[in-house]
Amino acid sequence: RWNAVDTPLRGDEDIDWLASDEWLAYEVYIQDAGRYELTLSVAAADSFGGGDLGIVVDDDPLRRIEFDATGGWYDWDEVTTEIALPRGTHTVRLVVFEGGWKLKQLELR
Repeated sequence: RWNAVDTPLRGDEDIDWLASDEWLAYEVYIQDAGRYELTLSVAAADSFGGGDLGIVVDDDPLRRIEFDATGGWYDWDEVTTEIALPRGTHTVRLVVFEGGWKLKQLELR
C-alpha cells in the first residue's frame, strides 16, 4: 500500500491511486425504481494495467467490472454498466479488487 488521501468527487478533481481492497461508498436517493446506467470516468497508465472493481448496493454484490489501461493518468475513459435499483435511499459501494487507477467521476442516470 501507499499513502493516499481520497477526496469527494467534485469539479475537476479525481481520486488518485485507488488501492486493491479499498472501497468507496456513496449514498443515493432513487425516486423511481428501475434500471439505471452507472458510468465511471477512469484513468490508468499502460504500465499499471487496468482495473477490476465490484458494484455493491446495500451490501448486495450486483456487478463486477474490469477495464483496460486508458493510456495515461489523465487519459480518461468511461466504463458503463446497468443496475436495477428500488425506490429509496441506498448505499452504492465501489469495491476495488485490482487497484492502481484513478476515478474522476461516478454518474448514475
